Amino acid sequence: MHFVRLVTANLDEVISEWIEEDEIPEGLRSAIAIHKTSWELSWKEFLASIPENLLLHKTPSIGDSRRFLPHIQAFLGFLLVVSCWCHSQPWREKKLLQTFEKRPLDFAFEILDQAEGNSIVEVLSQLVGDCAVAPHLQTTWRKMGNGQKCSLRFFWDGEAFRSTGTITKPGFSGERLGSLMRMLADLGLLTSPQRRKETLYR
Repeated sequence: MHFVRLVTANLDEVISEWIEEDEIPEGLRSAIAIHKTSWELSWKEFLASIPENLLLHKTPSIGDSRRFLPHIQAFLGFLLVVSCWCHSQPWREKKLLQTFEKRPLDFAFEILDQAEGNSIVEVLSQLVGDCAVAPHLQTTWRKMGNGQKCSLRFFWDGEAFRSTGTITKPGFSGERLGSLMRMLADLGLLTSPQRRKETLYR
């Protein structure tokens, strides 16, 4: 598969770089039980094609995910959101999960709830625009407005996005729940499995 490094592109051009069907790398294939990216499917066909326990028992590490090509990373991110949506449905139907206004995951679930009749490419486009691009820009501009350094990966220029050339490392800051649980363990309020000595200090 051939990729062009896009310095300036609109959302449709970025997604068109991702959606050619391609083989899933073997290391990821065992975790998701899917062999091809299969972007040509409709949303209904896609849901019927994925395993019921998608990413429920095994999830690729962030470090491993960084080594995948961009379209594979995009497909894995898409699968993670779909997996959360599928497995949380019974909880959400019983109102057992609290929702928050203007949170990306709640927007994502709304998009998936209304996805019937769409292609998965159309669903992906909505997810990227509403749940990745807009929150990244809003959060980063807010941080910069509070005096923190510029960490923009791109910025809007009309309909196009222009790259700032900033290196992207998804997951660099760590997820909030994991960080909180490690802090509570360090304070003695939670018990965690003994970590290997060589991983204690980095």
